Amino acid sequence: MDDTRLKAVEVIPASLPRKLTDLQKQIVYWTIKFAGCKSVCYLGRPLTPDLVWLDFAKLRGLEILKLAELVRFIAEKTGLIINRQEVAYTLAVCGIRVPRKGSQSRD
Repeated sequence: MDDTRLKAVEVIPASLPRKLTDLQKQIVYWTIKFAGCKSVCYLGRPLTPDLVWLDFAKLRGLEILKLAELVRFIAEKTGLIINRQEVAYTLAVCGIRVPRKGSQSRD
């Protein structure tokens, strides 16, 4: 070893580590509408289903308390039949918090 030391680290924001599927994009889009936070999550542009102007860093502070209500909301708005596990997985990938099953209230 040459006794090299690290003095500082610069953190550079990165995009999601994986590309979202069309279904996952719809889940995120309708989750943002469900939570009523579209003005906070988008970078000064209109809310669009392709999520082009979405600031994924803003999703980290978002928490969905009633996963079953979100699933019903998405089904009503889109006509899609999706399961809770797919929604929970998508939200986790995007950094949106969902309470653990044990702490979630019964719906």
